[in-house]
Amino acid sequence: MRNKKAFTLTELMIVVVIIAILTAIAVPVYSTYSENAKLKEFYSNHDIIISAVNMYAAAHNGTMPSQPSDLDRYLVKATTTASAENNLATYNGHPAGATYTMSKDSDGKMVIISKYKDITLINDKEEKS
Repeated sequence: MRNKKAFTLTELMIVVVIIAILTAIAVPVYSTYSENAKLKEFYSNHDIIISAVNMYAAAHNGTMPSQPSDLDRYLVKATTTASAENNLATYNGHPAGATYTMSKDSDGKMVIISKYKDITLINDKEEKS
């Protein structure tokens, strides 16, 4: 009678096939969850910037911010970097590359334009390209 101390090739192949099947199921599910989390963060950041502008306006008798540093008190700078260009401010801080741009329209009203992949938010209105 022989002592069986090792796995047979068939047993090893079955384990490899099972691991491959589980991986094939898990990777797409993880990708979906990851993309949904990035999208929720995008919408949340947009809302936070709108809230920061509104809080600034409320604290300054309806005056809108005139430079990015005006919102420093209302935004967490650890996750965003602001730069002033032709617009009032552009915030880049989303891990997936979204941008949040503040500018003023012809009436002097604040406009927040957020872009992520094929989604553009203008203030509270969504447009898909």
